[in-house]
Amino acid sequence: MWQTSQVYRAATGREIVRLVCAAASLVLTACISSHALAAGTPLSSLPGTGSLAPTPGADDFRFIVAGDNRPHKEGDGPTPTIGQIFDAAPKLHPAFVFLCGDTIYGKNPGNQTLIGQEYAAFLKIAQASALPVFNAPGNHEMDDANDVPNATMQTWYAQFMAQAYASFDYGNSHFIALNTEEVAPPGTARSEGQPIDGGKTLDPGYVSAAQLAWLKQDLADNASKAHIFIFMHHPMKPKKTNAGLDASSTSALEQLFAGQKNISYVVAAHEHLYFNPQGKNGTEPPPSRKDPSKDPPVYLVSGGAGAPLSGKKKHGGYFHYLIFDVKKDEVKVQLVPLGD
Repeated sequence: MWQTSQVYRAATGREIVRLVCAAASLVLTACISSHALAAGTPLSSLPGTGSLAPTPGADDFRFIVAGDNRPHKEGDGPTPTIGQIFDAAPKLHPAFVFLCGDTIYGKNPGNQTLIGQEYAAFLKIAQASALPVFNAPGNHEMDDANDVPNATMQTWYAQFMAQAYASFDYGNSHFIALNTEEVAPPGTARSEGQPIDGGKTLDPGYVSAAQLAWLKQDLADNASKAHIFIFMHHPMKPKKTNAGLDASSTSALEQLFAGQKNISYVVAAHEHLYFNPQGKNGTEPPPSRKDPSKDPPVYLVSGGAGAPLSGKKKHGGYFHYLIFDVKKDEVKVQLVPLGD
């Protein structure tokens, strides 16, 4: 697959490689989607990390969220920042940790050994916390070097990590991991990839009709939960529009969320910074939330877990993680900045 894509790229460029990869990947994507749809298996914690404790009726608990811990370049080990987060996590007594993707440098479907080593190095740090750890995959896990969603990379994610999307219950709440890095079928109308910091053009992400149908049913099945938390990689409400999720995917998700009174927070990453789109400046601390609510979900971007930062510290470009505290019908979020 990689060799074929490279040949076409040499001949006709990025758009052809996207179509070739997409066509060859459709079967795999369908298999991943149908597994989550048909089986209804709860989202698995990452291999070797802890298991969720049974919590019938629990309405007072804590969890930690972070995103984008991948290293600066291929061949580098895990960053000190992700080690710092997992060192601190057990002392905070959370029920689990949820990551929003880009856990490895990845993007190399031609080297399974290297990708396996990257996952192993990351998992060793996560496992040391002895906490259950979950992830919503990012473009570094799912794409090739040209930022094109890749069948081989998606296969390896399922092999080394967990399902691409699924959900689970904890206490009075429901937690959903979405995959914003699916392969778009050839001819699908979606946003153009745009240059980001450094001039590289990134794929805008995509959420398939199959995944949207699964999500619609999952939300309906959990309408009685006190809170629903949704995690993804590409943000629906980014700081910079060129980092946002495909507009048609965003619109479809917003339609599903409309009228839902218990979707508390939608947390993404991809931008290597902290951003609060509800705030005037975007740098304000995360707002609290009470459910049920007529308000839309609280959207947050948390991409400061170790990847090279975007922007100045005063504009949100600093390492950090988030602590969520659920107490009955209320959720409070604490932003924890970290050193350089």
